[in-house]
This record gives sequence, structure tokens and C-alpha cells, in this order.
Amino acid sequence: MRRTIPLALLLSTLAGPAGAELPALGDPTSQTLTDDEEYALGEAFMRQLRSRAQIIEDPLLREYLQAIGTRIASAAPPRPFPFRFFLVADDTINAFAAPGGFIAVHSGLFLATRSEDELAAVIAHEVAHVTQRHIARRLEAGRQTSLITLASLLAAMALSGSSGEATEASLYAGMAASAQRQLNYTRQHEHEADRIGIDILAGAGFDPRAMADFFQTMQERDRYASDTQIELLRTHPVNPTRIAEARQRAERLPHPPAERSLDYDLAHARLAVLFGDAPAPPAAEGASPLANSYAHALRQMEEGRPKAALDALADTDDQRANPWFALLEARALTHLDRGTEARRTLEASLALYPDNQALTLQLAELELDHAPLAAIERLEPIVTRPGAPAESYRLLSRAAAAAGRPALEHEALASHFLARGRPHEALDELERAARHCPAASVCHDRVEAMRTRIEETVRQARN
Repeated sequence: MRRTIPLALLLSTLAGPAGAELPALGDPTSQTLTDDEEYALGEAFMRQLRSRAQIIEDPLLREYLQAIGTRIASAAPPRPFPFRFFLVADDTINAFAAPGGFIAVHSGLFLATRSEDELAAVIAHEVAHVTQRHIARRLEAGRQTSLITLASLLAAMALSGSSGEATEASLYAGMAASAQRQLNYTRQHEHEADRIGIDILAGAGFDPRAMADFFQTMQERDRYASDTQIELLRTHPVNPTRIAEARQRAERLPHPPAERSLDYDLAHARLAVLFGDAPAPPAAEGASPLANSYAHALRQMEEGRPKAALDALADTDDQRANPWFALLEARALTHLDRGTEARRTLEASLALYPDNQALTLQLAELELDHAPLAAIERLEPIVTRPGAPAESYRLLSRAAAAAGRPALEHEALASHFLARGRPHEALDELERAARHCPAASVCHDRVEAMRTRIEETVRQARN
């Protein structure tokens, strides 16, 4: 796992003529950034992150973070676009809001939190930046800002001036520093995000005191941290007065009863085992014994010992229907060539959690060889939803190939490449899909419509 996203690389892909994915945002001298333009800019940035494989696509972690974020967003002032929450594979302690409601949480920050309330506090603060249009207002502040500069500002906001290579750093240092100075939130923005974020946190049923608790912990850790570890404090500087004001405001709001979230503990353990970059406790401080058993079983599985993983799960029998445990058990059973038992485990859990994407994807993968049509039937509802995971398209492509449906195979693979931020490869797959679609058919019309959308996106990026 890379420590930080290379700044120069992202700036060059956003601004460079060959790899640019930045949409046309109308008159670059216009003072007002519309909602549609803000969302388009956010989507452009997301394509860059996906193309660099920085986003964690693990279905369980993805669904958990989206569920927490959706709960928080439901208590926030409305915006005309849906909020999307995602994890970035980066061990720095940071989170950021991109234009258009895209909220990123670094894996390092997630692992630094001690409770679900603290994680929710960071997300609520970033949601507040979006609902108050702080990003758009900062971009609007420079009336003569070019589109390339907008993209550079966006990259600088996310990366806080960090660069992966010394040569890149020296080349872009001046540009990045200038961009960061223009984009850093003002004190007024931070105060507003604190105030609105704490209200959102309480409205969503979380402990509003968690925001002040987390920032105070980060401030104390920063005294002993390296210069780049706690990036959050660079973009969201705190001081004792600000923390005291946040705590004072939170004390006036309702405090829910203290209750440990098992899902948070399981997500924390899964992230530590699968994406942790340094030796760390497998579960969060104060985690339940169930979470520790899960972490131990998952580590056994990752080290190639499926039988030991099943043994470690023996103490969690009452949680077998829980998707976190069911998926791990099914994976271990599959590795032991006990596919029938694995399917039974997944089906029992899916009966209780019918909307769980991770269960559906795992069951569809088990069905690829012996029941590809059933796999297609499971996957199609997922891929038709906005923001479907790239993995769902890849599995659909494999199922279509096994079922002898080449048009769907290449169409799904095109969607997979598009979700990964690789539009040119997507267009190549659409060419292959079109060869298997008769003229004037539904298949032909769908492929052509998708091709038109992608070509328009590429054309706008080059203008």
C-alpha cells in the first residue's frame, strides 16, 4: 500500500492533455460554480483516484462506510446530488471532501479512530463542508481561475502538498504550495463545519462529543508524529480554543447511551488485517471478543490457513448469519473444496440480509462455473444501481462468458473499465460488444448509448 497519492502524478493526469479527465465547466472566468459543474468536477477527480487503484473496493468495508455516511447525510441539509463515501488506501491520518458530495476517508484515519462515534464525527465534519458549499465557494473565490488550475487546486486539497518522489516534488512544489494556500479552508469555514457537523452528528444519533474528542487526540498525537503522518491537522488545523468551543456546543446536545458497535469493530479489524501498513492491534481499542476472534480468523485466512480460520470461528457460532462472519466462513470452506457448505452458509445469511452486496457478489462467484445464468440474475440488480462496485461488472462479464453471451460479456467488461477510470479500454470493449449485437436491437441501442456517453466524457476532458 502506498503511503500517499503522488501529487505530481495526479496533477499531471488532471491537467495534462493526454490523460486529462477534467470536464468542461463552461466559462472559466464565471464566478459561480453550478451544482452540476461541482458534481462533474468531483466525478473527474474520482476517475483519477480509481485509475490509480487508490480506492479500497472491498465490498464489506465499502458497504459499511457508505451506510455510516448515508446515516449522517440523512441528518444534514440536503444537496442536489447523492453523497458517496469511500476509503482510500493510504496510511496517513486524513479525510477530505471532494466537490459533488464525494467524501474520502484514509485507511490510516479509520484505524486511528477509537469508536464509531469518532469515525462518524470526521465524516460529519466533511459532510458539513459539502452542504455549506465551502469547496465551491473557495473555487469561486478566484474569478480568473482556469479549469486546469481548478483541477490542480482539487488535487492539492486532497493531497495536502505530499509527493511520492523527490523529483516530482521539486517540479511541482511551487504550484502545489500556491494551490494549497488558495484552497485551505478559512477559519470561518472550519468553525461553520464544526458547528454544522456537530449538529449533524447529534441528529444522526451519534455522540456529538466525539468530534472534540477525536481532534484533541489527534492534536496530542501530532506532538510525537512525523511531519506527514497527521495530514488532517494540516487541512483542518485545531487549537485548544476551537476544541473547547466544539466540546461546549456538544454538551448542549443529546448524548446517546454508550454502546459499542460490533460492525465498527469488525470493519476496523478487517481494515487492519487487509490494508494495515504497519504492525497494529487487529481490532480497535476496547473491541469485543467477537471482533478479536474475527480478526484472528481473518489473519489465518490471509496467511493461507483456511482450516485454522474455521477453528478460530468456532467461538462465534451465534454470529454465523452475520455477513462479516458468513463471508469469512464461506471463503474458508471454498478453499477447502467444500463449496456446497459455502453456498449454504451464504444463502442462509443472504436470506436475512437480502440487500447485502458482499454476500451477493460472493455467492455469484461461487455460481460462475456450474450456474452462470443464476449468477447473472443475482448480479444484474447490483450493476443497474448508481455507483455499482467495479467487481460486480467483472463478475458479470465472467458469468456472461460462461453462459455464452458475448455481447453482455464485453458490455459488462466495458463498465468495469469505466468504473476503474479507464474509458479508452471501455470503448475497446464496446467495439467488441457491438459485433455481437444485431442492428436495431435493444443490445445495440444500449451499447451505442454507452459509447456516446463515454466519448462525450473523453471529448469534454480534452477541450
